Amino acid sequence: MLTFENCTFYDDIHINECELGKLSFSNCTFKGKKLELLRNDISGNVSFTNNSFQELNFFGMRENVLVGELLLDENKCSQELDVWLKDNSFSNRLAFIESDFWLVTLQDNDFYSTEADTHDITYRGEEFKVTSNERLIFLNSHSGNEFPTSFYLLNNNFESETGTEELILGGTFTDILFLENDINWRVELSNSTVKKSFWIESNVFNSDICFDSFIFSEMLNSVSWEQLEGFKISTFLYNGEYSSPKQYGRITGLPIVMKGKHADMGKPQAKHLIRSYKTIYDICKKNGDIESANGCYAEMKQVETRRWKYLFEQNKTFESFFRWQLNSFLSYFTDYGTNPAKAVIKSGWVILLFAIFYLFFPSDWDVSNRSQLLSKVKDLASKNREKSFIATLAFVAYSAFIHILNALTLSLNAFTTLGFGDIPTHGAARYVTIVQGFIGWFLLTIFSVSLINQVLG
Repeated sequence: MLTFENCTFYDDIHINECELGKLSFSNCTFKGKKLELLRNDISGNVSFTNNSFQELNFFGMRENVLVGELLLDENKCSQELDVWLKDNSFSNRLAFIESDFWLVTLQDNDFYSTEADTHDITYRGEEFKVTSNERLIFLNSHSGNEFPTSFYLLNNNFESETGTEELILGGTFTDILFLENDINWRVELSNSTVKKSFWIESNVFNSDICFDSFIFSEMLNSVSWEQLEGFKISTFLYNGEYSSPKQYGRITGLPIVMKGKHADMGKPQAKHLIRSYKTIYDICKKNGDIESANGCYAEMKQVETRRWKYLFEQNKTFESFFRWQLNSFLSYFTDYGTNPAKAVIKSGWVILLFAIFYLFFPSDWDVSNRSQLLSKVKDLASKNREKSFIATLAFVAYSAFIHILNALTLSLNAFTTLGFGDIPTHGAARYVTIVQGFIGWFLLTIFSVSLINQVLG
């Protein structure tokens, strides 16, 4: 166990290849340039609280095994200080609270889930309860700094035992970068602000990610949709109520996750959920990533469709029913206007199905062919010659081809409502062509809007 209180260090500090129960620095002053922990096995907590890093410009932890918590709380820096955690194994909570760092980089670390304590922290002058599921916490409020902390998360692995572990960022940052991480924890970026750049690329999110009250950078944002698709965007409720955006808001109790796939759409927070989707959609579109923008928009509309279904179940009105069913149909036909090719395929199937129906109701175009076919069959029966048989067989095949072609032409004509000449059919088929014409008009209108949206978009 190593505990330092009210100490002043005039040189660099290296703690290498030690087995420790606990490591603590409290109210200390660091006048050296470097503080490094390398290849240590620490069974207890590591804490840096209320220290003054006067000349320190590098704080590194590399290849350590830490069973207890890592806490950096209320540390002050007189110059730019980089914190670099690489190739470590963490089995408990990491908490960075109100520490004035320049850059914090977590790279190639493994995060495992063991039982964590519940205790209070002070953030923005208020007491908040940190629950056992909150495992990586980075909170700062240095919004007055010209260049607040940057946070980089690179190629880390976050393992989950309970499915409730959380990674939480709160405060003001210069940059936030998530790159090539495998994250099985919930990620909450609520009430954070990014000044310069925000990157989330090539990660695997196996749980939820929350952007409630997150203020994106006005300079550069880059978010690839494929890592977020599958209803992973969420909003969080605590004790059944949404936290005030003016505070960090985590008071007591476990979070209730509200995702697009399983959300209670009667909650007012459904609007927060849709707003998060809209923000990501705008980012993808602004970056020219049309494929990601389309995917985000389609999933956002699925959330909206579920909301209309909920509203109809609560109050059965024609408007809510129509909006619900229309959204459901748009999802099936064009992926909410993002996939015109899908509309072409669906329209082709409609034309083919009606053409099969018209095969059993010959049109006026088939009358002459039918008369010639009967004549050839009678000729074959009377003469029974080999040449007559071959000619008749060829004519039967030709007539069948023409009959199928006429049925397809009639179906295409009715679907596109070209309407050249009279409708060349009678009886029930005539009324079916009118119905098909209405269906075709409706589907082609949706296809046209979808195509124009993609071309202009």
